[in-house]
Amino acid sequence: MNGRRGRAAVVGAVLILGGLTLAGAWRLEPALADSKVDPPSANSPDEPIAASASLARATEFLDAVALDWTRTRKCGTCHTNYAYLLARPALREFEGPAMAEIRQFFEGRVARWDDANPSSKPRWDTEVVATASALAIHDTATTGTLHPVTRAALDRMWTLQKPDGSWDWLKCDWPPYEYDDYYGALFAALGVGSAPDGYARTEAARQGVERLRGFFRANEPPNLHHAAFQLWASQKLDGLMTAAQKEKTV
Repeated sequence: MNGRRGRAAVVGAVLILGGLTLAGAWRLEPALADSKVDPPSANSPDEPIAASASLARATEFLDAVALDWTRTRKCGTCHTNYAYLLARPALREFEGPAMAEIRQFFEGRVARWDDANPSSKPRWDTEVVATASALAIHDTATTGTLHPVTRAALDRMWTLQKPDGSWDWLKCDWPPYEYDDYYGALFAALGVGSAPDGYARTEAARQGVERLRGFFRANEPPNLHHAAFQLWASQKLDGLMTAAQKEKTV
């Protein structure tokens, strides 16, 4: 199996597990510091199928892939450590230090966005939106409280919002993630709607949320993936879809 298909397998596993995420307390273990992590081996069509499904083995794999990506690439992507941060709390029975290290990486990025070093700046507006939203969803699934760093990232996100309610999203022609501004608006809506402590109703978010709702009123989802994602986000933040749109999507 080539690299792209390997990444797709990781995404599929993360998103399936992400659907199981539940809010509640989670103990973040100390980061792994200088511990060694073996990079994932290349997938192969000749790889044998396991005799039975194992969440423990799946967790080990996801932890290793997320750590390897974060340590070697030092960035976040929708198909690796952002998705991991959203989904990993679902596997609460398999506690370990990997999630804390990934979380600390993103918190560190936010804390250094305004440093003088050019490498610390957000690489794109996409980084701000994705980091803010992923941290907010992670807060809900772990501590249930909005972390100050998450709040700072969410507040910064609004300063980058375009007048039509969307953001200038990264476009690498890699659907459905790094593809169009619509997905960026969806990710922002899910993050804001999921954020603990009623963040979506705060004064800091009020105008941005209204612009976001206006964007979705003016623009139909361009494909089924985005429609399904919008349906998910609409369970967290009202005013994103009409009853007829929800019924059509289902």
